[in-house]
Amino acid sequence: MDALSVTTKAVQLTDALERVPPGAAEGTLVVPFLNGLDHVELLRRHFGSGAVSPASISIESERVGSGVVRQLSRFALVELSPGPRADDLRSELEDAGLDVSIAQSEADVLWRKLALLAPIALTTTLRGSEFGGVVADPAWRSRLQGCIREVAAVAAAEGVELDADGMVARIERMPSDLRSSMQKDRDAGKPTEIDAIGGAIVRAAARHGLDVPTTRELVDGIRAGEP
Repeated sequence: MDALSVTTKAVQLTDALERVPPGAAEGTLVVPFLNGLDHVELLRRHFGSGAVSPASISIESERVGSGVVRQLSRFALVELSPGPRADDLRSELEDAGLDVSIAQSEADVLWRKLALLAPIALTTTLRGSEFGGVVADPAWRSRLQGCIREVAAVAAAEGVELDADGMVARIERMPSDLRSSMQKDRDAGKPTEIDAIGGAIVRAAARHGLDVPTTRELVDGIRAGEP
């Protein structure tokens, strides 16, 4: 294989790795599209440190049947980590109809996606509403903005500079009928990616001695409702 895309939920990753023995991917570029941060180290332990090149995708989609996925968003944006094979991979993905760019660094790929996803996922999931309900409610809009600014501060400590004001403006312009995959999973009674998304931010903040009270409140609230 030239490349192996890893597209599971974070909670499914350990089981999925049993389907690909380490030797089966020899010489293959492993490209994870998972949410969060911690999956990168897990994959590198499994496949080797030089084999894994993190990527991200911004899209709203859902599986509606076996082998059938419906795209609900008007966008499908992929960001790849820089590397010697990034240009070839970008060409292949663009040929498939995706909008693809190559980031400045691996950390940029991971944190820019997390900074976009986490505030939306955490607020819509805990409130139990579409994104428009979060923005229209002053108390929840304040939580959303607080989470965005906290994630930007942690990202900066990790070496990724984000424009917090720009992020607030960008996220608040997202479609009002947007529903996060975490919210959908919770509504369906499935395990959520709360640890991979929200937990990763809280752990990173702790590593740098930063306080993220809004994010922690949202994470704790969602975890309290987990089975």
